[in-house]
Parts: sequence; structure tokens; C-alpha cells
Amino acid sequence: MNGEKKLVFDNYAASFLGTLQNFDKVQITGNSDLSLDKSLGNTVTSLSVNAGSTLRFNRDQDATLDITNNGTIRTSHNLTLKSADTGTGTYQVEGGTLDLAGQAVSGKISLSAGALSNTAGLGAGSVSVSGITGNVNLGGLDGSKLSSINMGSGTGIISGLTGHADLSGSDTQLRLSAANMGADGTGIIQFNDADNASLTLGNLTLTLTADAVALLAAPGTTLSTSPTPPCTRIPTTLR
Repeated sequence: MNGEKKLVFDNYAASFLGTLQNFDKVQITGNSDLSLDKSLGNTVTSLSVNAGSTLRFNRDQDATLDITNNGTIRTSHNLTLKSADTGTGTYQVEGGTLDLAGQAVSGKISLSAGALSNTAGLGAGSVSVSGITGNVNLGGLDGSKLSSINMGSGTGIISGLTGHADLSGSDTQLRLSAANMGADGTGIIQFNDADNASLTLGNLTLTLTADAVALLAAPGTTLSTSPTPPCTRIPTTLR
């Protein structure tokens, strides 16, 4: 068969177990909720997700992809962009690494677990941390590109920030546990270079888990916003 081969999933709400290796383009439309359980393959040159549709990557994508996301892309595995994404949709990172390859993304990125890398092309306020289910590594993200942190009912460590993050325009919700309090020299929010970084918060809701309360109640334990070496946390400005 000669010519372009395009596969369209329209109002498709299920897992797709087949291979897409022989198609050039893939489009998800019509309020679909599609889960891909295999790699798209090296022949797929472009992928588009229309507004109202959701695409879930359930395994690593071996190839870099040209993506236009106007809906929602949920990924818990490794995914690498090949070019700028001009869509206005959202990437929900739930695990693995979203490698942006320095490309611009016009929409938003939300992380509950996993990592980002090569974030230089992102715009101001384009990244948020929400509903955390594990540790999040922001991959050297400049603080100006972080819009909000709402950990929800999960606990974890947020690392990989650089520069100055001003979250005073949003409500920040942090959940403190024994695991992320800093007993081993780490902290709940970590900057790559604490000496050249700052964090400014507006409204803050701080939730303590039972094990955090027990640790704080132990003799000789104090809660401080100021780090001690080699901790990479910094003093926070609370308004």
C-alpha cells in the first residue's frame, strides 16, 4: 500500500493490544479513553490527541514522537518528545521519565510521580505537582516554570528544582511524613543548588502524618525550615 497510512481512534474507550508499527499517523478523537499497551513503533511519525480525549501510555515508547496534545496524555513510563508540542492539553506524568528534549510545550504538565528531563523549552508556570503518589524529580526545572504544589493524601520528596520558585499566587499543600522530614539529610522539597535558590509560598496547608508526629514528639527533635548541610532545602518565605 502506497501513500500515508493514518489510524483514527474515535470514541474508543478500551486498551489497544495490537501493534501500530505499520501506520504513519495516529489520532485520538471523540472523547476517547485509549490505553496503549505496546510501543507505537518507529514508523509512527506523528500522534495527535484531540480535546476531550485521553491517551494512556502503559509501556515505554522506544521512539521519539511528534505529538500534538489538545486532550490529556497520561504516562507512567518513559516518553520522549521529538519536536515542540503546540497543543493546549495536559501531560499527566505518573511514573517513568517525560523527556522533553528541550522542546516547547504549549499546554501544561502535572506530575504525581516520576521525572522530567531536558526542560529548557518550557514556559513560565507550565508545571505543577499534584496528587503525589511517589517521589518526583523535576529534572533541573527552573523555579519560574513551577506553578503549584498540592501533594494531596500522598507523601514523597520533590527534587530537581533550580533557581527561584514563587508559588505565592497559589495555595500550597504539603504532607510531611517521617520519610521526607529530613532525618537522612534530605527534605520534602529539594533544590539542586540551594545557595542560589529561593522558595516563596502564599497560603500553606501542612499536614503531618502519624509517623511524622511521633518523630517530632521524640526527645531532642525540632521542626525547622532552615536546612543543615548537606541538606539541599532552603528557608521558605511564608506569607
